[in-house]
Amino acid sequence: MKYSIKLLPDNDQTCGWINTLNPRQNFPALVGKHLADWVVVGGGFTGIAFARRMAQAQPNAKIIILDAGAIGEGASSRNSGFAVATSSLGGPYQRAKLEEFNRINRINQAGIDWLRSTVDEHNIDCQWRDIGKFHCGAQASSSRAAAEFSHWLDAAQIPYENLSPADLSQRLGTAYYRSGIWTKADVMLQPAALVRGLCSSLPQNVTLYDYSAALTIRDKKGAMVISSPEGEITCKNLVLAGNAFLHAMSPTPSHTVPLTMTASLTRPLTQSERALLGDPKDWGILSLHDMGATIRYTSDHRILIRNTATYRGLKPLSHSQMSAAQKTHHICLRQRFPMLQDLDFAHTWQGILCISRNSTSLFGKLAQRIYVSGCYNASGISRGSAMGLALADYALSDTNPLLDDVLKYPAPQWMPPRPFLDLAMSAEIFRKKLSVGADA
Repeated sequence: MKYSIKLLPDNDQTCGWINTLNPRQNFPALVGKHLADWVVVGGGFTGIAFARRMAQAQPNAKIIILDAGAIGEGASSRNSGFAVATSSLGGPYQRAKLEEFNRINRINQAGIDWLRSTVDEHNIDCQWRDIGKFHCGAQASSSRAAAEFSHWLDAAQIPYENLSPADLSQRLGTAYYRSGIWTKADVMLQPAALVRGLCSSLPQNVTLYDYSAALTIRDKKGAMVISSPEGEITCKNLVLAGNAFLHAMSPTPSHTVPLTMTASLTRPLTQSERALLGDPKDWGILSLHDMGATIRYTSDHRILIRNTATYRGLKPLSHSQMSAAQKTHHICLRQRFPMLQDLDFAHTWQGILCISRNSTSLFGKLAQRIYVSGCYNASGISRGSAMGLALADYALSDTNPLLDDVLKYPAPQWMPPRPFLDLAMSAEIFRKKLSVGADA
C-alpha cells in the first residue's frame, strides 16, 4: 500500500484569534530519518488528545505529531471558540432519537471535562469561560424552532432557560432576536490560545514537528513509512487526525465534505461603546436555523461574526471572495448593533471544517496499524478532543463509557464523487441560505 497526500492546508495570516496573541513558540521541522511507535498526522484537538492519552498509557513509547503548517494556526484555531456541550439534532423531537441525542452530548461533555482539567493543570490562559451558550433566532419561525429544541432538552433533562425578546435584549445588548434558548454546560474560549497551551505542555515522550506535511504514506515490511519534505519516519502505528483534510487522504474522501467558513473580529469596544450595549457580560450565540450567523461578544469586549459557508473542496477563498465575506459580516454587525456605527473589523479570516451526510464522524481503523478520527460537524473543540481520547483507548483495547458511546456512532454515509458532489453541495448551501432570512 502506498498513497500520496496532494492537498495541504493553505492558511491565511489574518486570523484574529492568532494575531491578538503574542508570538508563538516555534517547533522544529522534521529533518532526517526517525523511528517512532506512533505518528499522529494533524496537530489539532484530536491529534493532541490522542497523543496525550497514549503518552500517559505508554510512557516509554515515542510519539510524534506532524503538522503541515504552523502549530496552533490551523483549523483548530480558526473556529468561533465554542466548546459545545449540548448539540442540537434539529427539527421536532423524536423519542426514537433521544438516546442518540444523549449519547452525542455525553461525548461532547467528556471532551469539555478533559479540556477543563488539562487547562487547570497546566494553567493555560485561553479565556476559558463556563458561561453556556445561546441559541437565538430573529425570524417569525424562530419560536417554533426554540420550542422544538426545548422539547429535546426537556426529554434529556438538560438545564436551560427559555428567553423572551426582552430577556435576550438585556443579556446580549441587542434587541434583534425574537426567540432564544440558553444552555448551561457549554464553554466559550479563545481557540488559538487553547491549542498553543495544549501543545506547549505535551508529555515528554511526545515530539511535535510543524511545517512537516505528510506527503506520502507507505507500508514497508510491516511498518508504516511517512515522508515529509525533508524527513522520514518509520513507525509501528499511524493516526490520521487531519479532520477536513481527511478528504485528501485515501480512502476517506467519499464520506466527508470540507466546508470553508469565514469570520471577522472587531477591535475591543471602548467603555462608551460597551455602555451603549448595556455593558453585558460575554456571551456566544448559535442560530436556531441552519446557516444562521454565529456571534460572540468576548471576554475582552470584541464582537465576532461568522455567517458564511462555501463549498470549494480544499481550495482557499480568493482575496475578492474574502472581501465579499467581510461585507456580509458588516451587514450582520450593523443589523444587530446599529448603535455601534463606528465599529469596524480588525481581522477577517477563513477556516475549514468537516461534515458528513448523516452528521456523524469517522472513527476506527482504516487498515492494519492505521487509525483515524475526524469529521465533527462543527463541534470540533469538545467532540474532536473526546474522539481523540477514545481513539487512543480503542487502539489500546481499553473499555470505558466514552469509547462505548463513540463506537455506537454509525459510519458516515457515502457521498457522490466530484463534480456531482460539487453540484449537490452548491445547491444545498444555496437552499439553506435562502431559508435563513433575518438570521443570516
